[in-house]
Amino acid sequence: MTQATLTDLQSTVQAASDRLADALLDGSDTSEARAALDQARGALAKHQDAQQAAENERLAATSAREAAENAEAEADAVGRALKAVANTVARVHLPAGVEPPVPAEHPVVAKAAAEVARIKLEIERGEPERKKIGEEIAALTGRTDAKRAEASAIRARRLAGREEAGDAAALHLLEADANDLASLAQAAQQRLQALGQPTAAQRQQLAAAEQKLKAAQVEAALHGQADRVRVLEAALIAGVRELRGSALKVGFGNLPTFFAPSQKLRDVANGIAV
Repeated sequence: MTQATLTDLQSTVQAASDRLADALLDGSDTSEARAALDQARGALAKHQDAQQAAENERLAATSAREAAENAEAEADAVGRALKAVANTVARVHLPAGVEPPVPAEHPVVAKAAAEVARIKLEIERGEPERKKIGEEIAALTGRTDAKRAEASAIRARRLAGREEAGDAAALHLLEADANDLASLAQAAQQRLQALGQPTAAQRQQLAAAEQKLKAAQVEAALHGQADRVRVLEAALIAGVRELRGSALKVGFGNLPTFFAPSQKLRDVANGIAV
């Protein structure tokens, strides 16, 4: 139902109300007027209920669509963030036969990535309206400039001595149009600024969320790499233990004859960069 229908129904209610008021003033029978008013009010209420139901349905559909978009964007962002962590962890190579540690789930990374995706979507959803208002401002400004340029041309012609009978009326109309167009452009600019304030806050939130995600990824990657180093350490210890056992079985008690930790391995054990 259209706004015109709503206006018609409201007019019908007003007319029926006026008819009842007239009947009351005249002291005549009000039964028909009251019935007409009740009918008009009922039709208006039915129309308003239908409009509200349609609006509720639209809002529910919008909410469902945005929820689905959020879920998809968040899942994609979480997947990419975790893959980046896994790629960094995998730079600590494990030789064949060494069982890698069980990969961690990194819930902090997932939560931070989902937050980044959510804020980005909020900003993107406001972009069409900001673009529309920006185009409106550009159009209004262009028309304002054109009106003023036309008025300037008339003034220049009159200064050159070429006056025409309709110049005064034309100038008055052009200046009035230019002023009204400028007012509309200013109002649109204010709407754009009002939209820009929450957007600026959202961009600050986004920057903070991205920083939080980066920090979470760094920590998760370092923990993951450390887990793989510990696996390598365990494999080395097990290998040295096996070597010692094999040597002792055949009567060799001096293990350094076969293996001694290198200086680099000693440096690593002491926390020295190699």
